[in-house]
Amino acid sequence: MDCGSRIFNDGRDEKSKSSLKADRRLTRLASRRRDRFLRRQKTLLNVLMKLGFMPNDRAERKALERQDPWLI
Repeated sequence: MDCGSRIFNDGRDEKSKSSLKADRRLTRLASRRRDRFLRRQKTLLNVLMKLGFMPNDRAERKALERQDPWLI
């Protein structure tokens, strides 16, 4: 007799018993962490340019990146 109920699997790999969504979650978290880092880096660069510690010209900033920070 069919009562309209369904039985779902538990969402785990049969062999390793690990979650099927764990890999996607780790990838998503890594990309969020990368995006946050890049956003913080860009914000810091903008503040440094506004305060005059970094040049506004992109070529001049690239030239500064090649120099030793301790010598600057």
